[in-house]
Amino acid sequence: MDRRSFVKRSCLGSAALFLDHFGTSPSYSEDLIPQAPPIHVNEPQSTSISPLRMPGLYPGRVIEIADERSIVANRVSQPTIRQMLDQAMRELAGEKSVRESWAKFVQPQDVVGIKINPSGAPACCSSPEIVREIVSAVQSVGVPARNIVVYDRYAYEMDIGSYQVLVPVGVVPTMKDHSASGVTGCLKNLGYGTFNNVHRSHRTPFSFTDPLIGVMCSVEPLRSKAVLHIMDGTRMVWHGGPLTQNQDFIHQAGVMLVGTDPVAMDTIELEKIEAKRSAEGAPSVWSRDPNSLTQDGMEFYQDAAKNLFYRQPHHIAAAGKLGLGISDLKQIDHRILRIRG
Repeated sequence: MDRRSFVKRSCLGSAALFLDHFGTSPSYSEDLIPQAPPIHVNEPQSTSISPLRMPGLYPGRVIEIADERSIVANRVSQPTIRQMLDQAMRELAGEKSVRESWAKFVQPQDVVGIKINPSGAPACCSSPEIVREIVSAVQSVGVPARNIVVYDRYAYEMDIGSYQVLVPVGVVPTMKDHSASGVTGCLKNLGYGTFNNVHRSHRTPFSFTDPLIGVMCSVEPLRSKAVLHIMDGTRMVWHGGPLTQNQDFIHQAGVMLVGTDPVAMDTIELEKIEAKRSAEGAPSVWSRDPNSLTQDGMEFYQDAAKNLFYRQPHHIAAAGKLGLGISDLKQIDHRILRIRG
């Protein structure tokens, strides 16, 4: 498929997604949301397509692993994280060896980029302890440290999150709700954290993260480069995301999700955040109640019943319709592992 055909497919796909996504939740109202602005996609003309590109080697497979020892008194335990990541990678790849599991994704000659989520630092961001273990695992396959790069759009957020102490080092999102997109997981972390000037997708109180997030993630070479997703759920933000510093809304869940399918992983994340919000008496991220909206950021960060936008959690299913993964819970191979001390 040439570039012109791709752009045409992306734009037409976005329009089609807009027309049919409102039937997914009874709390949605088509009348409230204006039509998304046109989306024009430009990508390199000569881009090699990787067989590992999203949804990757294991479409629909999500490994969830939990250990209550992974975070205690808001401090993450690196030895426990190592054990969790090793076990999850072996389960994902079906290998007995941790090194062989990683070798399915990384070769010694590769230049490896690790896309973190420093947004929300220092209260809740991709844990440096997880990033260190990923760096160590990539090096175990034979990739030299000089070919491992940790990146995000903004250097200052990485400094706040203390990533500067790491050896320079696919995608390490955090488990959070989001005032515009509903949740921020693999897809939003990758799309919004790689492209710049994305604020244009928000026009208070409306957000066009659906369909923009899926469109951005479908662009090559980004789609081919994102071959593995490791979601940090040691801390789960269930309200005030992505930037909250309010510890009342940050649950020390002690969870990690691993997979190659970002849509399936974000679908599981959405279920978890919805369950936590329900348990806390907060409205669903699917809510379309205009009385919940506020233009006061401080009110939003203090009151779980308030929000800044009509959220767009359907961006996950929309990305699935672009071929990036599986959003149907009945088709997701969700494997839950527990480590007990």
